[in-house]
Amino acid sequence: MAMLWVTISQVCDESRPAVLSALAGLGAEKVEDRVKVQEAEGRQVVALLGKALAGSGYVAVENMQDASEIAVLKEGDIEQLGLYLCGYCAMVFRSDLERNLHQRVHYFGFG
Repeated sequence: MAMLWVTISQVCDESRPAVLSALAGLGAEKVEDRVKVQEAEGRQVVALLGKALAGSGYVAVENMQDASEIAVLKEGDIEQLGLYLCGYCAMVFRSDLERNLHQRVHYFGFG
């Protein structure tokens, strides 16, 4: 476990408290437009944020090039980056085709 940074610059003011409260149990500290989380796993933080932001139009994603950064983006913004989000489990894919194949697994009850 290492220190993580959660970038919240794209999050509206109304949704920022949800992010902070979701990470409060991990010793989170707000520093400008980012939240510093001390000892935590990336997947754990993404899962907590996913629950806190459910239905808000925002998603949390790990930076594939920098493991210490997690970004909170609007759902539409993530597709503009060439990333596609599963509507069932928030897993991220590189193409719409991959996402659709994965979502069929959920639809037919395999996961």
